[in-house]
Amino acid sequence: MRALGQSLNLATVRLGEEIGLIKIQQRYSELMNKPAKNKYHSFLLGSDALSPIEALELYNNFASGGFQTPPKAVIAAVDSSNQLIDQRPFNIKNSIEFDAVNAINRGLEGVMTHGTGRNSPYSKLGIAGKTGTSNDNRDSWFAGFDNTHCLLYTSDAADEEDSVDLGGRR
Repeated sequence: MRALGQSLNLATVRLGEEIGLIKIQQRYSELMNKPAKNKYHSFLLGSDALSPIEALELYNNFASGGFQTPPKAVIAAVDSSNQLIDQRPFNIKNSIEFDAVNAINRGLEGVMTHGTGRNSPYSKLGIAGKTGTSNDNRDSWFAGFDNTHCLLYTSDAADEEDSVDLGGRR
């Protein structure tokens, strides 16, 4: 769990190799309903092309306590007198076993209390999440959740002055 909280890449890769890249990518495909695009070991560090909404969909599996609910822009339409015109159902399925998702979420809470998110003003409020960077730390992101919200923040800084500090990393 310390490796997750501190973003220790070598420990992450070692664990991923122990479990197996193919097994991890198969599990990812189950959570995302699509195959991983990156077939290389860099996938173990999160290197796969995801849109922000896809990344949010992935983290929602954890935030919901192990359930998969594809995101929707509109769930219902009402008329001017607030009468329901149309409603779209939620497609919900169990995606992660209870004990496993609780262990993952404890690790993501540790990211915020003791890891890369510890300097956040929200670190002591029960937020669980993960920070990340890419491209020589010019791109940064944060996926996080509490008991009511799941969010994703991304930053694509054009130069060093524009970079965003996510818990001590630029």
